[in-house]
Amino acid sequence: MNEIASLLIVRAERGKVVESQVSDGDLNSIVKAYVIKAAEEWDPARSDFIALRDEREVEVDDVDVAALKELERAGGRWTRTRGSFKIVFPLYTISFDNAMLSEKEYVENKIYLIAPYINEGLKEQLELEAAEITSPPDKAGGIRELD
Repeated sequence: MNEIASLLIVRAERGKVVESQVSDGDLNSIVKAYVIKAAEEWDPARSDFIALRDEREVEVDDVDVAALKELERAGGRWTRTRGSFKIVFPLYTISFDNAMLSEKEYVENKIYLIAPYINEGLKEQLELEAAEITSPPDKAGGIRELD
C-alpha cells in the first residue's frame, strides 16, 4: 500500500480541463475512488471503460526536496543529473466516454489523469495533455490513428 502523498487529479472533457486539484491521499485508494466515480457516469452501451497505469519519465530543472519525498511515497523514483532531475512516476488514465469513429480513428471525450504532484510546471503540462487527449475531432489532438 502506498503512503499518503500529494496527488494531482485532472478531469478533462472535450478539449477543456474542467477540474484540476491537488489532494493528499493514498495513490491506490484515490485511483480506485475515481474509477468508481467514472464508472457511475459511464454508459456501457456507448463507450469502452479503460483504466490504464503507465510510467512517465520527465526531466525537470527545479524541484523541491519535499516533492521528491512525496513522489517516492506515491511509488515514483528520481535521480539527479547535472543541473536537473530525472523523474519517473506512475500516471493513471481513466477513460469513460470514448468512441471509435472508424477503423483508424478513436476519440476520448472524458478522462481523468491521476499522478503524484511534483511541481506547478508538470501540473500545467499534464493539464494540457488531458485537454489535448479529449480535443474534439475537428481540433488537433482529439483523434489518434491506431496501428
